Amino acid sequence: MQACEKCGMRFSYKQVLKSISWLYKPVTCQQCGTMSHVTAGSRFITALSAVWPMVMLQFLTMATWIRLLIFTTLAVLSLLAVPYVARYRRELAQAVKELEQP
Repeated sequence: MQACEKCGMRFSYKQVLKSISWLYKPVTCQQCGTMSHVTAGSRFITALSAVWPMVMLQFLTMATWIRLLIFTTLAVLSLLAVPYVARYRRELAQAVKELEQP
């Protein structure tokens, strides 16, 4: 799980999952209040994790209900794993503002 770039406090699994499931809403550090946004690479990984089970099922020649069961299992597992690979960066304007303050 990633930590805040400013203070080093780790984001909780719940914070990251909520952020990703609500259209990549920024995560706010509970300790210092710094807002961090999802990187473009993490957005790509999230989209890929939602699509790859559908692509993989095209190659299976099983009964429909088995394919549906496999798809559901793979989709849930891959989406639950996303918070562990999601990366966040501090907002650039916020970082510049902090550097300008004496």
